[in-house]
Amino acid sequence: RARIARDMHDDLGTRVSLMKHAASVVRRAVDENPENAKLQTVKLERAASDLVTAMDGLVWAVNPSNDSLEHLAGHLAGMAQEIVREAGVALRMSIPTELPSIPLRSDFRHHFSLVIKEALNNILKHAGPCVASLNLSLEDGFLIAEVSDTGAGFDVSNPKAGNGLLNLAARAAEMEGSCDIQSTPGQGTRIVLRCPIPKIQMLLPS
Repeated sequence: RARIARDMHDDLGTRVSLMKHAASVVRRAVDENPENAKLQTVKLERAASDLVTAMDGLVWAVNPSNDSLEHLAGHLAGMAQEIVREAGVALRMSIPTELPSIPLRSDFRHHFSLVIKEALNNILKHAGPCVASLNLSLEDGFLIAEVSDTGAGFDVSNPKAGNGLLNLAARAAEMEGSCDIQSTPGQGTRIVLRCPIPKIQMLLPS
């Protein structure tokens, strides 16, 4: 949970700073440059909405009642639908409706959901009009999520092109898992997150 607190500090701190900056610009421009004030107001509203979403995600992550595979799957489905709702992206999901009763640590749920969130956000930012897919499955003690799109793609040999995806590998490492990124310009991107499900005995007091 200390890792979640760190993310909360970094993420929410950045969002609040952006809101403070936008509010400051609005205050200065409301009389001198009304058009700019309107633009900043839109940014402020969007930042406030993003802050509420981020807070909801963190509250979900730290709530012990959500420490299960079933709750993680439901969260991923709702999150994916929310992310693409107002974007020009069609979403296809394949998430099992019946999952085994497996407890999951809060940090595992947190990191796993953030990888999926970042992968979906990258589709919105860079893929262009396309079809996005989110598939979740269990295989030999591993939880596997595949996020793919039929969009612009990029050259994986160019670090700058995929710079926004570097955090995915770091978060996967936090879960002792792997994150495989495949992409070709003009042919879309495929990200496969494969993480071992934490052993149950690690979740219970000794």
